[in-house]
Amino acid sequence: MDLYKSFVRDMTSFGSSYFLAGLIIFCLYIDRNLAVLLLVAFLISLGIVYLLKKLFFVPRPVPDKPKNFIERIDASSFPSAHSSRAAIFGLQLALWFQDLIFTVLIVIFSLLICWSRIELKRHRLIDVVVGGGIGLGSVGLAHLLIPYLL
Repeated sequence: MDLYKSFVRDMTSFGSSYFLAGLIIFCLYIDRNLAVLLLVAFLISLGIVYLLKKLFFVPRPVPDKPKNFIERIDASSFPSAHSSRAAIFGLQLALWFQDLIFTVLIVIFSLLICWSRIELKRHRLIDVVVGGGIGLGSVGLAHLLIPYLL
C-alpha cells in the first residue's frame, strides 16, 4: 500500500467508535465532565445517525453486500457516523482547550477524517456534511442535558 492510501486509511480510523471510546476513557483521567460530555454527545449522535441510516437507506458509493440487519444499517451511506464522531471530538476539545492554534489544528484534523470517508468511497459529500452537522448538534444538546445528568 502506498503512503497516500495508508494516510487516508489512518485518518479514517480516527473517526471510529473505538477511537472515540478510547478518547473518552483517556478523558476520564483528565476531566470527568469532559468525558461525560463526549459520551453523552456520542450516544445522542449514535441514536440519530443509526435511526437515519435505517429510515433513509442510501447505498454507499461502492456498495457493500450486507448479510444481516446490522450489516444492512452499516451499509447505508447516509449519514456518515465517522464524520459525526469527528465533529463531536473536534468541537468538544476545541471548547475545552479554548486555544486558537489548537482549535485550528483540531478543525483541520476533523476535516481530514471527513475527507477520508469520501476519498475511500464510503460516503458522498452530503453524507459527510449531514453527519458532521449531527455531531455538532449532539455536542450542543449534550451541553444542554449535562446539568440534568450530573
